[in-house]
This record gives sequence, C-alpha cells and structure tokens, in this order.
Amino acid sequence: SDEVDVEALVSGVRTVRHLVASRRFGAVATGVYIDDVGTPLEALPDDDAAVASWLKTRMGDYVHAAGTCAMGPRDAASSVVDSDCRVIGIDGLRVCDASIFPDLPRANTHFPVMMAAEHLADRW
Repeated sequence: SDEVDVEALVSGVRTVRHLVASRRFGAVATGVYIDDVGTPLEALPDDDAAVASWLKTRMGDYVHAAGTCAMGPRDAASSVVDSDCRVIGIDGLRVCDASIFPDLPRANTHFPVMMAAEHLADRW
C-alpha cells in the first residue's frame, strides 16, 4: 500500500526482466513464474503503471517454514535429527534445511541454510 514500496517492487520487476533476458539465464531456465498461481513473467505488460497495478492486486506475504525437525539428543522424544543432521531412526537419511533451525531467521532463509549445509559438509 506504500507507494515507495510499490516503486521499489516495480524496479525489481524491471531488473528481473533484464536478468531473465540474458543468454546465461536462458541456459539454465526455461521460464520465470511470478506468483502463486503460476503467472509467467512475460504475461506482465511492459509498462510500469500496469506492473504497479498488478503488484497491488497480487502481492502478499510469504512465510519460510522453519523449526519442524528439532535437532537434539538421540534419546530425547522431541528430537528428529541429531547434531549431524541424521534423522533419528532412519539410517542413511539426513535433513539439512531450515527445518533444523530452532528459530526462524529474521531474513530470507537461503543463506542460513547454505551455511548449515556447508558446516555439515565440512563435518563429513
């Protein structure tokens, strides 16, 4: 609802369009979908006012689930994974994503998950 936010998001859409048009991006992806119903990026008009209008009607919040696979001692009833991310009771299975975090990070979970994965990989 704040016009400053809408302007920033419209600028973001312009940036994404530029990146998607690159040859390198085309080598790894066949399309970009921009909302929860699968609207392709190309479906948005190439007009800032139209993009702003679309943003105001389609954008919402999004949650990053975390903390659903409690890490803890193997003998604790609440533990799902041990300190090496091994799923307790299932041989050969590890979980290393935001579900092992005790609390949700204040920002996107991408980098904290990468850090956990790098830490786990170093332990092997």
